[in-house]
Amino acid sequence: TLVGEVEGLLKYISDRVHQGSLYKLFWENDKPVDERRVQLILENIIDAYFYNQEIDITREALLVDGKVDFKLYKNYATDEKVLIEVKMAKSSKLKSGYEKQMMDYLQSANYKNGFYLIACYTDDEIDKSINFIKENLYTILKGMIVGTGAILPGVSGGVLCVAFGIYEPLMDVLSNPIKNYKKHLSF
Repeated sequence: TLVGEVEGLLKYISDRVHQGSLYKLFWENDKPVDERRVQLILENIIDAYFYNQEIDITREALLVDGKVDFKLYKNYATDEKVLIEVKMAKSSKLKSGYEKQMMDYLQSANYKNGFYLIACYTDDEIDKSINFIKENLYTILKGMIVGTGAILPGVSGGVLCVAFGIYEPLMDVLSNPIKNYKKHLSF
């Protein structure tokens, strides 16, 4: 699937950065390159990897109120459509980029698969990213379990929401989405 191919490619890039010389492209005059340059490097690697494979790769695809960094499309199947968003670990928009921007992009494109890449240059940025992932992983897993429970016979998504302690915040948001959205952004 395209999701598996993208995942494999991103793992390969990570390995080459850590164990090869690819990291040199991400530094200029002993300073880390900016987010735009990271995206340009990734664009060329992605384009070369998928060359001649009938994959539509759109850079800065306009979705909702912004542009997703990469939109990849092979066919109508869910696993053949992928979005990729890149953020610098030091970015003040790291959390909102994931919680708001990436989720809005997935919804507006009607895609189910996205990769949120965090570019780290220092140990502090790595620690910040690991903490960010830990904080958000639990929310993601709860949503996946509730979603799975909602489609399994004999299992109630509502009961799972109660068990995870997200039923009341969810109902609060649904009762008045505009007023209560930010209050419960990470329930």
